[in-house]
Amino acid sequence: RATRLASEIGDILESSPDIKEYKISGELRRSMEVIASLDFVVLSENIENIASMFDSTEVKENLIRIKSYTIPVNLHVISTVKDFIRILFETTGSGDFVKNSEISSDGEFETEEQIFEKSGFPYVIPEMREEHYFENKPSNSDLEFSKFKGLLHFHTQWSDGLNSLEEMRKAAAERGFEYVAVCDHSKSAFYANGLKEDRVLEQKEEISKANSIDGIKVFQGIESDIVASGDLDYPEDFLSNFDFVVASIHSNFNMSEDEMTARIIKAVDNPYTDLLAHPTGRLLLSRKGYKLNIKKIIDACAANDVAIEINANAHRLDLDWRNLYYANEKGVKISINPDAHSVEGIGDTKYGIGIARKGGVQAKDVINCFSENEFIKFINRKVEKYKSQG
Repeated sequence: RATRLASEIGDILESSPDIKEYKISGELRRSMEVIASLDFVVLSENIENIASMFDSTEVKENLIRIKSYTIPVNLHVISTVKDFIRILFETTGSGDFVKNSEISSDGEFETEEQIFEKSGFPYVIPEMREEHYFENKPSNSDLEFSKFKGLLHFHTQWSDGLNSLEEMRKAAAERGFEYVAVCDHSKSAFYANGLKEDRVLEQKEEISKANSIDGIKVFQGIESDIVASGDLDYPEDFLSNFDFVVASIHSNFNMSEDEMTARIIKAVDNPYTDLLAHPTGRLLLSRKGYKLNIKKIIDACAANDVAIEINANAHRLDLDWRNLYYANEKGVKISINPDAHSVEGIGDTKYGIGIARKGGVQAKDVINCFSENEFIKFINRKVEKYKSQG
């Protein structure tokens, strides 16, 4: 909602001849998972004219507060170019980052990089400007959508998706993806038309036919439910039918921390598990995550060479960016997936990228950025490991 509203307000600001430049600032610029207010820095000498473009405003010095939207909106109106970058830096925040970095924004600057340089502090991208940065001062994330090659973990009409496999494949190709891994729901997800074994084999035939004609490569994945015991809901001999196995929880949320942690680790230990999806099960603003020890789960992913997901759906954004620092430290591979149930849902990938950048994730550690051959090597990694161990 914040992104859509920011775009709407941006269109209004673009239409004003009184505005020389504007930038989104604050929480949205830092890609926070929940946005309490929207902030813009606006270069203009006519604050009253700008205020008149909106309903229900309050003007105080160089600040316009707009109260007519569902989210509070603040326009920081700056009349001089020399102060524009300074105010952009200060309002981007976070307050803890600005305070603890002891970066001085006094002076005239043409870019934010110059502010950092003057204070002898390495430039930090906006998304990473949080107090967590100071734990180990990681390198800036280099992740961007142009580096994505694989669309992984999406749903089709085979389970609870709105579009056909071919429609999703075509939409992925149009967005620049080079291969896809369809991951419809498994048989335990009866409420989502999950696939029983016979339908899995029918889907395999459709995928084979799709791959025989022009278009990007389709891998057959599955979002396999982790049942209460920690087992996946297909036996191991059947899991071998899939190219890419995504393990996730959709039931029995109220286990104790020890029980839930053991349950998830058992699923991660499964030799067919490639990816742990939406690891904590949270739904932002509506449901807290399960009780679990996330560090032990990340440790298990590292030990088993299992990737961990940043679910890019805006209601989830799970794994939380605060835990990405630990995942990075442990060398865990990351997968950023829209969990799309429609063609339009593919666009949610951008929210996951913002969260990954916030956690300092590098493109080399994101399996979606692997070439098709690198992805094949990843999904075959355990087979090769077992062969080498005899």
